Formats: sequence, structure tokens, C-alpha cells
Amino acid sequence: MAGVGYYAQGAWSHPASQRHRYTDLDFWLERSKLLDEAGFDALFFADVLGVYDVYRSSQAPAIAGAVDFPLNDPFMLVSAMLTNTQQLSFVLTASTTYESPFALARRLATLDHISKGRIGWNVVTSYLPNAARNHGLIEQIPHDQRYQRAEEFLAVVYRLLEHSWDNDAVVYDKANKVYADPNKVHTIDHHGEFFSVQGPALTEPSVQRTPVLYQAGASARGLQFAATHAEVVFVNGSNRAALAAQTAKLRAAAAAAGRAPGDIRIVTDLSIVLGRSRSEAEDKANEIRRAQSPEAQYAAFGGASGFDLSQYDDDDLLPTALTHFSQAEAARFTTEKDRPDTIADIKSRLLDLAPYARTLVGTADTIATEMATIVEQTDVDGFNLHEFVTPGDFEEFSEHVMPLLTARGMRSPATTAGSLRNRLFGHGDRLNDAHPGAAARRGQRQLASTPKASID
Repeated sequence: MAGVGYYAQGAWSHPASQRHRYTDLDFWLERSKLLDEAGFDALFFADVLGVYDVYRSSQAPAIAGAVDFPLNDPFMLVSAMLTNTQQLSFVLTASTTYESPFALARRLATLDHISKGRIGWNVVTSYLPNAARNHGLIEQIPHDQRYQRAEEFLAVVYRLLEHSWDNDAVVYDKANKVYADPNKVHTIDHHGEFFSVQGPALTEPSVQRTPVLYQAGASARGLQFAATHAEVVFVNGSNRAALAAQTAKLRAAAAAAGRAPGDIRIVTDLSIVLGRSRSEAEDKANEIRRAQSPEAQYAAFGGASGFDLSQYDDDDLLPTALTHFSQAEAARFTTEKDRPDTIADIKSRLLDLAPYARTLVGTADTIATEMATIVEQTDVDGFNLHEFVTPGDFEEFSEHVMPLLTARGMRSPATTAGSLRNRLFGHGDRLNDAHPGAAARRGQRQLASTPKASID
């Protein structure tokens, strides 16, 4: 995230952390150069549009603990980081609830142009009530209605980026002073429940046209949305059995939506604590635990899940009723478990290194072996690597673990620049024909609709 606090809340207070440099452009240029040279596929920016205010019914714990606050705009950072990277891609989070599809399509296409196709979009519907109030709403839009809006939002973006410019619209005819053929640039004339957009897109077609689409919804509605639209899906990595089940469910849902199971890349969260020995790694892990902040972590959980842990006794269980917040947050401790966790168990888990991801503690060889086992047992395609200590964690992983992954055939060294989509799938720069966005490319004018398949 483009801020101080991130992930394991309070870890910014670790003696070796440099997260305080988040306002320094050199900090981000150093980070992107490291990841580019190490062979990472992409740098993913999570983002929120408000302050967490559920825990203790106050914004104070989040503000004091730097819980995703303060937070700068990652779009600005990516524009700069493109200048010192050759192969690293960038995935940006943008909300279909608060963005304009016309304006967002323009920003994403601009980045796709200047990056030569190295851009992805993490599609979110946003869950913070404060974000709603920051954007002129009295209360949060209900959970499933946010996804209904997202469906139409994507339909507009597909029409703008895939349909409004023909492939040969740009003629660049200096002799006749014609840059683009007006007969090959089209309005989209969209009039729907949430948006009215005439078009055409202001940007001519970029390398990918539509950026690679990422998504992380874990609710029944979110899963349905991901199965229809997403090309890369983030899934919870803390429970291996649940991860394997969710991976199988996603691939089956993609097939039910008319796509091939391989049309989706599934990525699970992972964090590591690396040492030259197991003992050294454990010592480092304990130092990270001491840096973590209970109040900040409870504020982060409350803001995302909607549950205020200060209102429960330690022996209580969280309600399983669905909320208008992120339904994945509480599910990790309730419906995804054979036996739901007590509040005391939840508090303990939130403060044990990575609260929502599997953490591997050990030597480089141990970590590389465990990563291979996770892939084999769960059928995931890759990892969304989190860090505790900035920049040390990524530096150590790049130096010690990445070469082992390459040597064991888990990674192919990137030798040439290319679009993010082609690097992920190997089938070119554009959305494949089975994707609903391709319908816009073929000139079909209907909205992308909810798939008919039933998903339990």
C-alpha cells in the first residue's frame, strides 16, 4: 500500500523498517528496481478510500496505528516507477463503486500505453462506510448491489476499450492531415441502471486494451463475479484445505460461466521470515511479533469485517450472518473452519505474524520446498508475497529464494519485456475470446450479465 501501515499492522515500528519513507519517490523507485531485477511478475497495490472506524466505534485506533492511513494515490507512483523498470508489471486497485468508468478507463489505458502493456486492474467494490460518506453517500451501498453496479461498470469499460476504436482506426496520414478515420471510431451510447456514457474512449487502443483483470471477492456473489470476469484471483492462504477447496470451486465456476478453468490464474497470499538457520528465522519472527500492535490489528479487522472485537467476550463466537462489509474477513475464522474460532482465538491469530496468509519461517531451502508443496497440494498458480520489514524482506527473498525457485523449475527467468497478459497466459496481449469483454470487441451491445450457473 502507498502508506506507512501495511498488512501486519504495527510492523512499521520494527527497528529495520523504512516504511516512513513512503512519501519519498526514491523509496518507490528503489523498490520497483529491486523487484524488476529479481524477476517478480508484478507489484500489486492494495488501496482503500476511507478510515477504519468500526473498532471501538472510533477512527482513533486506525489513525494512531497507521492502519492503511495515511494513504497516497498509487496511480501517481506507478507512473514514475515505469521509468526505471523493464519487465515488472503493476496492478492497481480501483473501485467500481466510487470511480467513473469513463475516467478510469482513460487512466488505465494511459498507463497501459506508457508501460507497453504492463498494467493490471484489481477490481473492487469497496466496503468501508467512511468511504461511502467520503463520496457523498449517507450509508454504504448494500453488498450485492455493489456487485450489480460493478457488472455494469465493467460492461462500460469493455465497450470503451474494446469496441469504440477499430484496430485500424489510426491511419496517421500526414499527406491528407488525417490522424484517425472517423468511421472507425464509435460512440458506445450506453444507458443503464447506474451509468450513461456516450463515448468514444478518449484514448486510442493500448497494447492490452483492457488491462489484466484481478479480483479477490470470496462471498458467493464475489465468486460469481470472479468466475465471469477475473483473469487473476486472490484467495486466502492461511488454511490449506480451504485453499484447495476454494481453488477447485473457482475453476469449476469459471467453467460454468463458459470459460476454461485455465483462463483464471489463482494466486494465494504468502509471507516469509527468512534466516540462515531455523533458529535465526524464529528469532526474527519473534521480533516481528513484538512490533505488531494489537489495537491496530483489531482496528484493521473491524474495518474490513464490520465486527468490533471490543464488544465481545473472549469465549464468544462471531455471528455468521452476512454483512455489507468484506465477507471474506470473518469467513476465515468462521465458515471456512471446521470449528469456528472464539474471539480469543481470533485475537491471537491476528497477532501471530501474517493474520490472513500462510507464513513460512525458516531457511531459503525450506521456504522454496514449502512453496512447491503448496502449489502441488492446492493447485494455485502463484503467490502474492507480503512483507513484514521493508525493504529487508523482499531483498532477502530476491537474493536467496528466487534463485532456488528458478533452479527447481518453478519460475522461468524473464528474458524479454512483454505485456502482463501474455506473460501470464502466453496467448497474446488481448482478452481471449471466451472472456465477456471479447463480446464488446465483436460489436455485441448487451451488458455483461450475471451468469446463469448456480454457485453455492
